[in-house]
Amino acid sequence: MDPKFYFLMFLRSMPSAFGFIVRTPENAVVGIVGGQVVLDCQLVPAELPANVEVRWNRLKLGEPVHLYREGKDQPTLQDLSYAHRTELYKSQFRNGNVSLLIKQLTVQDEGVYSCQVASGQERKDNKVMLKIAAVGLNPVIQLTGHRGSMVELGCTSKGWYPEPKVMWLDGHKEELRKREVTENKVEMKRMEFYEVNSSAVVMQDSQNIFSCVIRNDLLNSMKGV
Repeated sequence: MDPKFYFLMFLRSMPSAFGFIVRTPENAVVGIVGGQVVLDCQLVPAELPANVEVRWNRLKLGEPVHLYREGKDQPTLQDLSYAHRTELYKSQFRNGNVSLLIKQLTVQDEGVYSCQVASGQERKDNKVMLKIAAVGLNPVIQLTGHRGSMVELGCTSKGWYPEPKVMWLDGHKEELRKREVTENKVEMKRMEFYEVNSSAVVMQDSQNIFSCVIRNDLLNSMKGV
């Protein structure tokens, strides 16, 4: 028989002979505050080992995010901050799918997660990064003061994550020069969301129309007024 046939048969049998591999996305997964996200985790070959244990952990977190052991979920052993917010697709276990669903996302959910699968003496894992994002409220522009022949405009907004970028544009959609933007303060409030407070000084008799634009680069989304 052709030796190539034996070689191909050997390659096809390698995953079973050498156990299984855990695969997760190489790129970060992005979730939106208040929404839900799936952290993908697949076994190769696509079949679940016997007496399997599936453990999802988050780096620097003591208790598991989700634990499946002895044929069922173990909610009493998971970190309390994830209670009633996580699910495994157990109907997809036979296809090697051990992905994790996280619901009602918060900023605190951001971090590096580990998908760990164990069977007997064999234990494999892989990691995936979860980034959290939020688009804040529409910015509000107000006249905040006078400086001789100049007037000061203020732009405020809140509810952004991660830290957004702030730009002032004139009527030609060109960004104002740095000396015209007197303050660009973006700070985190309550260790969760970022709040924007920005000011620009322009000529009082200017007929131009100015706008304040706030951008979330992670979501490639912006809001302006």
